[in-house]
Amino acid sequence: MMMQEVRWGEFNIVGAERRLLANALLDFSNQRFVLLSESCIPLFNFSTVYNYLINSTTTFVESYDLPGPVGRGRYSPRMKPLLTLSQWRKGSQWFQIDRALATEIVSDQLYFPLFNKHCRNGCYGDEHYLPTFVTIKFSQSNSDRTLTWVDWSQGGPHPARFMRRNVTIEFLKWLRHGTTCEYNGKSTDVCYLFARKFMPQALDRLLRFAPKIMHFNWFLFSRIVFTARSLNCWVMLFKYLNKRIHCILQKIHFLNKNYIFTLIYYSLTWFSMYHWFLS
Repeated sequence: MMMQEVRWGEFNIVGAERRLLANALLDFSNQRFVLLSESCIPLFNFSTVYNYLINSTTTFVESYDLPGPVGRGRYSPRMKPLLTLSQWRKGSQWFQIDRALATEIVSDQLYFPLFNKHCRNGCYGDEHYLPTFVTIKFSQSNSDRTLTWVDWSQGGPHPARFMRRNVTIEFLKWLRHGTTCEYNGKSTDVCYLFARKFMPQALDRLLRFAPKIMHFNWFLFSRIVFTARSLNCWVMLFKYLNKRIHCILQKIHFLNKNYIFTLIYYSLTWFSMYHWFLS
C-alpha cells in the first residue's frame, strides 16, 4: 500500500483521516470509529469503552464557536456564500463517530473541496473542517465534545506533554472520574475514554499503574508491548473484530521525529485493543 506523507498544520491531515475512514468502512461490521494519535493512552478497559461507544445515542465531535484570532479569525470570507462566519466552528481533531457519520464524511464533495481550497496559511483544517461540517449537517445527533482528554492550559500551538513524573495514581484517577458531563441525557463522571499527550518517559509508570488503575492484564500488557516494538509501519489500523468497533490510529509524519518513540506510544494503545478483545 502506498503511503502519503502527512504534515502537521497542513490540510492533508484531513485527507488522511478521510482515507482511513474509507478503508475502515469497507468492513460492514464496523459500527464505531475512533481517531487517536500516537501519544494517546486508553483510560478504561475494553468493556467500558465498548459499552460507552456502542450504546451512545450521539457522536463525539468537539465543536464550539470561538471568537478571536485562533477561532473565527481563521475563517476566510472567500468561503461565502456556501459557508458563513456564523457557521464556522472549532474543535478537537480526535473524534469518536458512528458508521452513518463516517459515511457522510468520506462522501462529502461540498465542504471538503471548499476547505481544501481556502483553509490554508494559518487555518488548521483538522481543527475546523469536521466541527464545522458536523455542526451544519448533524448538530442534533452530535454531543459537541470529544472523548479524548488533553491539556491546553499552558497556551501555545501544542498541548501539554506528560512525562514520567506526571504519571501518578491520583492523576490517572482524576482523568477517569474527575469531571462531569452528559451521556445519553444523564449526568456522568466518565467523560473521557482516552488521554494525550504522553511521552516515552511515561511508559514505565503507565506499565506499572495500568493493571491496578485501568484493570489491564499485566502479563499480556508486557508481551504485547515487547512485540509492538519490533513492528515497522507508518499508519496502523486496529479492528475490534466482532466487537464491531474500529479504532483508527494515525501517525502524523514529522521528519525529525524519533521513530522508536512512536512505536512505544503505539504499543500502549495496541495493548489495550488486543487485551480488550481477548479478555
